[in-house]
Amino acid sequence: MKFNEWTIKDHYPEMALQDIQPISLRAYSLLNRNISALGPNEGAINLLGALEMLEALDYHFINFTQIEKGESPINQKHEAVAYLNRLGQLYFFTKSRFTKKYIPDSESHMPKVIEFISIRHKNTAHRSLDSPQKEPDEYRDRQAFTFLGATTRKFLGNEQYVFPNYNKDTNETEWFYFTPAIDHPIIMEQSYNLIEKIIKELLNNL
Repeated sequence: MKFNEWTIKDHYPEMALQDIQPISLRAYSLLNRNISALGPNEGAINLLGALEMLEALDYHFINFTQIEKGESPINQKHEAVAYLNRLGQLYFFTKSRFTKKYIPDSESHMPKVIEFISIRHKNTAHRSLDSPQKEPDEYRDRQAFTFLGATTRKFLGNEQYVFPNYNKDTNETEWFYFTPAIDHPIIMEQSYNLIEKIIKELLNNL
C-alpha cells in the first residue's frame, strides 16, 4: 500500500521531534511530517504495523509502571509477558524483507531486541513443558516455574524478571534478565532510530 492512501496523525505538530514522549507518538509524528514526500511509495502498511508495535510496547510498559503498590505482582508479570510477546513481532519486522531492503544490516541496529528474542521464543511464547524441544525434564520444570513468578526479584529498586534458557550446545541453563524500567527506553530508542533510517532510505529512493 502507498503512503498517500493513509492519514497519520501528528499529536504534537508544534513540538520538535526530540521532545515528543512517549517515543511511539514521536514515531507517528515523524511519519506524518514525511508522508507527503513519501506519497506514492509502497510500504505504508509495513511501516504502520511497526509503529503499532511501538505503541503496544509503550502501552504495556505504562501499564506495568502504573500498577499500584500493594497490588498483586501477578498483574505486572502479565504485562511483562505481553510486552515480550509484542517484542517478538518487532523482531520479525526488523528481519523482514521490507526492512532489509532499505537497511540490510537491520538487526545490528536493534541489539536489545536481539538480546531478548530468545526469552520470547523460549519462555513467553510457550512453555517448554507444553512444547518441549529436546530440553531436559529438569529444565522444563524450572522454566515452567518462571511463569509462576518464582524468579522475580528487585534490581536497583526495579522489578526484574529472570528467565532460564537451555543452551543445546553446552547442555547448560543460561539466565537472561529483563528489567522493564531499564530496558524499555533502550528498546524504544533503538526502534525509533531504525524507523528513522528506513524513512530516510525511502525518501532517497523516490
